[in-house]
Amino acid sequence: MIFLSVYTLTFAGMLVFSLITKVLMKLRGTYDRTPKAVQIEELVMAPIMLVGLIGSALYLFDVPLIGQTFWKIFAALFIVLSVVGYWMPKFQWIKQELDPRKFAIVFSILNLLNLPFVYMLINYAYVSYPI
Repeated sequence: MIFLSVYTLTFAGMLVFSLITKVLMKLRGTYDRTPKAVQIEELVMAPIMLVGLIGSALYLFDVPLIGQTFWKIFAALFIVLSVVGYWMPKFQWIKQELDPRKFAIVFSILNLLNLPFVYMLINYAYVSYPI
């Protein structure tokens, strides 16, 4: 449980750092070089990641919120988004920028980093939702 707590705090920090970085890049004008489809994807995915982060915190503290049906649907949606992430604009853009070996390494690491997050969401939604 300690690992998952540290992981959740780290993930929260990464999400905040990512948002701050994008705001700073936007202010400097460098974010405009990012393809529009990637910008839209990041705008859509940020709230989804935030809801997932809330779900993982609720799992860690064993607190029910919203309802188990919501979390079951959200966990399934998150898994689908993780699987189809390979074909989404951000990864296609990264794929164009990196050679195939480096892309495979980056893609694998990012998916491995998602595993504890997916575990917590699935466990919260389907197994240990507090009653």
